[in-house]
Amino acid sequence: MYMPGYFKTSDMTLIHGIMRQHNFATLISQSDKGPQISHVPLRFEPAHCGHGTLFGHLAKPNPHWRLWATDNRVTVIFHGPHAYISPRWYESAPDNVPTWNYCVVHARGEIEILSQESGAFDEIKALVSQHDPDWPLVLSERDRTAMMAGIVVFQIKIADIEAKFKLSQNQPSANRDRVMVELANSVNSVDQETGRLMSLVAPKD
Repeated sequence: MYMPGYFKTSDMTLIHGIMRQHNFATLISQSDKGPQISHVPLRFEPAHCGHGTLFGHLAKPNPHWRLWATDNRVTVIFHGPHAYISPRWYESAPDNVPTWNYCVVHARGEIEILSQESGAFDEIKALVSQHDPDWPLVLSERDRTAMMAGIVVFQIKIADIEAKFKLSQNQPSANRDRVMVELANSVNSVDQETGRLMSLVAPKD
């Protein structure tokens, strides 16, 4: 993706935070007919070395997973918080224009179907626990078998991560401060989260 230097982010704590907190991601594979795209919740597991692993699942009727037999390279996009930025919030200047602040993470790697039912079911339970820890996923053997027959569970070993945090780093500190105040005062919680992230990536003027 287009990446001006001041928006490139290598802080893995921030990057992993986006991957965990905004884990309803876009999964992209390539086919001879063009990109195949699915939208899926993913669970991120960091590694002691390397970039970690993503776990998720698709409905079996979704044809997307059949592509992986011939090309298992995929791209995953995590869409973090974002907000409209008004030029009214900047110091007056003739060249002020509206813009958009946002955070996005691209993860690339090779995808593998988890064929062992017990391991695949454990991953489903782990994903549920991430979002609903007070509700254990307990099923009879019959119901578990029926559920697992209808989905395809996979893992993605991440080979590369690219993150863009476009958060007014190219603006003077006075403008950034005004933007953060406006976003903090917004009734939109996504605006507020965008403003909080701005304070974490602000350059040293």
